Formats: sequence, structure tokens, C-alpha cells
Amino acid sequence: MDNKVTALDFDKFNIAGILVKPSKKVKKIKIENYTSEGVKTIVGFANEVGEEQTFTSGALMLFKIPKSRTSIDFVSEGVIVNVEVK
Repeated sequence: MDNKVTALDFDKFNIAGILVKPSKKVKKIKIENYTSEGVKTIVGFANEVGEEQTFTSGALMLFKIPKSRTSIDFVSEGVIVNVEVK
């Protein structure tokens, strides 16, 4: 296998992430929608909870956002968290 990590140009992109609170149940982050308009990005996601497990863990999802976007709304279960990017 010859997998390579894609280089990230930090002059053009920021990194955004969703981190779900750890628990003893399997958790998965599912992106339901992702839209960008002007300087705003909206990320709609669901936190899927699965079966009990013998250890504590949480889910993490990272993705790149163009630096031209200066406002990100994370939307899940009717709750909106806005992050202003400087």
C-alpha cells in the first residue's frame, strides 16, 4: 500500500472540527449538509449513538475550510453554534 497524506496549504485553508463528548457507547458523526455562501459556511451534522462498548471513546471529524470563509455555523438537533474565524 502506498498511501500518502495530502499536504494542506495553511495559507489557503483553516481546519474545522467536530468533537463529540466521550461515552461508553459507540458514536459516529454524520455530516447531513454542508453549504457555503459568501463568507459563511453551514455544517449540519448528526451524532449517531450506537451500542454499549467496554471502553470510553468519542468521535472526532476534521475538515478543511477555505480562509475566505470567516463564519461557520455548526447545526445539530436544532442547536446552532457559530464560530467566527479570524
